[in-house]
Amino acid sequence: MEWQPQPQGLEQIAGLLKHTQSPDNQVQQQVNKQLGELRQIPDFSNYLMFICSKGVNEPELVRVAAGLILKNNIRFPTGTIAPEVLNYLKRESINALADSSVTVRRTMASVIGSIVQRVELANWPDLFQNLFCLLDSNNPHGVDGALCAIELLCEDVRRQLVERAPSPLDELIPRLLTFFQHPEAKARSTALRSLNCFMEDLDTIPIPPAFIANMERFMQGVFALSNDPSPVTRRLICSAISKLIHIRIDYLAPHMKDIIPYILRSSQDPDEELALEACEFWSSIANLRGCEQILKDYLPVVIPALLQGMVYSDDDPDLIDCNREDAAVPDDPRSIEPHFHRQSLHQQQNEDDEDDEDADGSYSPEWNFRKCSASGLDKLSMALRDDILPFLLPLLQTKLNEDVNWKEKEAAILALGAVSEGCLHGMERHLSALAPYLVSQLSHKVPLVRSITCWSVSRYSRWIVENEENTSILPRVMQELLQRVLDSNKKVQVAACSALATFEDEPAMNLRPFLEPIVSTFRHALGRYQAGNLASLYDAISSMAEAVKQSLREPQFMEVLLPPLIERFTGCKPEDHNLCPLLECLTAIVLALGPDCASFAPVVYVRCVNIIEATLQSQQMAEQSDTAVPLSKDLIMCALDLIGGLAESLEAAFEQLVGSANLIPVIGACATDSDHNVRQWAFALVGEIAKCCCAHLRPILEQLISILIKNMDPVHLNTCNNACWAYSEIMLREPEACRPFFPQSIQIALHLLSKVRLPTLNENIAIVLGRMALVSPDIVSGGLQSFLPAWCEVLGHMNDTYDKETACRGLCLAVENNPVAAQMHFPLFCKAIASWKMLHPELKQVFEAILLKFKHSMPQDAWDSYLASEQFSPVLRHVLKSKYNL
Repeated sequence: MEWQPQPQGLEQIAGLLKHTQSPDNQVQQQVNKQLGELRQIPDFSNYLMFICSKGVNEPELVRVAAGLILKNNIRFPTGTIAPEVLNYLKRESINALADSSVTVRRTMASVIGSIVQRVELANWPDLFQNLFCLLDSNNPHGVDGALCAIELLCEDVRRQLVERAPSPLDELIPRLLTFFQHPEAKARSTALRSLNCFMEDLDTIPIPPAFIANMERFMQGVFALSNDPSPVTRRLICSAISKLIHIRIDYLAPHMKDIIPYILRSSQDPDEELALEACEFWSSIANLRGCEQILKDYLPVVIPALLQGMVYSDDDPDLIDCNREDAAVPDDPRSIEPHFHRQSLHQQQNEDDEDDEDADGSYSPEWNFRKCSASGLDKLSMALRDDILPFLLPLLQTKLNEDVNWKEKEAAILALGAVSEGCLHGMERHLSALAPYLVSQLSHKVPLVRSITCWSVSRYSRWIVENEENTSILPRVMQELLQRVLDSNKKVQVAACSALATFEDEPAMNLRPFLEPIVSTFRHALGRYQAGNLASLYDAISSMAEAVKQSLREPQFMEVLLPPLIERFTGCKPEDHNLCPLLECLTAIVLALGPDCASFAPVVYVRCVNIIEATLQSQQMAEQSDTAVPLSKDLIMCALDLIGGLAESLEAAFEQLVGSANLIPVIGACATDSDHNVRQWAFALVGEIAKCCCAHLRPILEQLISILIKNMDPVHLNTCNNACWAYSEIMLREPEACRPFFPQSIQIALHLLSKVRLPTLNENIAIVLGRMALVSPDIVSGGLQSFLPAWCEVLGHMNDTYDKETACRGLCLAVENNPVAAQMHFPLFCKAIASWKMLHPELKQVFEAILLKFKHSMPQDAWDSYLASEQFSPVLRHVLKSKYNL
């Protein structure tokens, strides 16, 4: 018997849904509470489906609300969905795709997507046959609804579609291709958008065989639609061409004489989204190996087009009040972007440190045609190098003249920055004249020219620094940038801070001669900047501290910079978006000052612990209440990092701080947090505390060691690295507490050493094994034969550090305990020993004793023959003979 709703229940739920959009927060909370209670009713989802699919007398808003709540109930259920409920939802969702309301059809398509995500495609075998029936029907609503559902399925469950056998794509893709000729523009664009999905993320989901089999038809259809009257369809055509570049460039290459003019025309289309999509083509083709052969004949038209695209349009939002002196105008707190903690921790595996700066030197979240054009020129310069300069430089020379419109000049300066990396070799002959020109534009009357010049100058920072002896321009650059840090325009302030940080980060940069004016400028900026720009200022201060290190300890610098920073820190509320970047800034300063941070360490330490406690408490309250807004966990990470910086800088003196706040229970809570990023920073702090005052960890040590071992899992790589490192530090100081965990942890360590090829993690595991061997050689030496080669290989590539020393001492104990296993891989053991450049005399004696035992275990002539074999390279033989008298 088919399910039917109870009228009273139907009326109750429909009445609640009418109030879901109430402007009254209390009403919304009450409705959400009642809807949450109704979720416990087994057929609640049926009621929602009935209202959405058959509630034709209900307002569309109510029907859509029912569908959206149903979608979330399916995707995030409180329990299993009963089979009879699931069957009802499947049947009615298909029927509702033919509803007369386009919004209801779209909502129901998303419900179908949620069902497939929940139960998987294999458990809805007739889904596509039902959709194909709708496609074949004469009902235009049914056709539209089916296409909408197919599009969402191609986007959301593409992997299932590709991997399902037999694949519904064998029939779906040819059907979608027939819609390229459909009279309705929406049908054409939906079919094309669905097919484009299969050309995305090919590194993780391969292009399906059914798509490859129909590739010729697809490309012919794309070309046939190139002049479609719908700008949406033409935008999708441009997207398809950009994707095809990396799939079938062999087919596209002969058509480039038509494609490139088409892309150029589309880039000038009045439809902004179409123009932007067309402009993406240049970045896409620039990433293609061999693109220079395709593009070289078109550079005379492509380069001017990109340069023109970099000119501010008259309706660009950046032009609103662009000449305004707004430095004294307070920022709206709602306009300040949240800050996320940087991944710059001890034992970091991923070392790429990219900021969020856009291709046009701004930090605006909106991607637009100007930025896309600049990015295209940047990437073309990386691909074609100096070959673009003959077409670019004459245009720039004209636009850089004083007489032209400032927008043209600004675009030319932007272009200079965009090609700075790809065309540096060809630009070097011009930089002696261009660099002073750029410096002069730092004081241009238009703020947008000043801000873009800050960025362009910073793009040539390495050349300016490394050629200082020949050009003597660096002092002028620094002087002008510092003036721009105190500019009357906020956008210029941010650009100047970013540019200054870039110069500070240059390895060859000697900041010491500029330190006094830099610190003085930062002091003034701390008193003048509005909330929105403080993060940029803190970042520039951090870069300065990391660059000058011990020079910052001089009293004239500490006394100028620290008081305003500490004042801001103590007065900054936890919900302030600038607290995270301020914590990061203080971490850099603490590490630069080393033990000299002791004067303000107590205040910083106690406040950090309080911040962590307040954030943890707010997280707990949010779990218990729908209305509570939790503080960001990034605060926990930043505060843990800063406490770790104090421990690293103060070393043994850090112990005096520990008892002044509730640190150890806080560490225990963070070490078990559900967020692996929080655990990552907690483990980094555990390692630092273990180094300077491990006794304070004893109340939670057994629990902590168990947690560290559990997190030795590379699924969260940085967390795994820090767990290994912290465990190894505890092992040195509390060996007996660690001993009971050795049988479990050695299995994990050996698995990681043999199966995972990641340098930093491998080094941490090598250290764990070495320190374990220092405590219990027997447990490490037992299976030494199987993992000694990998262990020695890792140690042989490590730098000469204390960590490597302790690991090598443990290695030697394990070898002495199982010399037979070591004998099989003796050359690798020798290679690890020979990798040392600066060797402690005591450790050298340990090495020498083991080597001599091996030498004396065989006759002299056999030893000489063995050492002369191919297993020992000439360099290795020389090291063994010269250093260890072998």
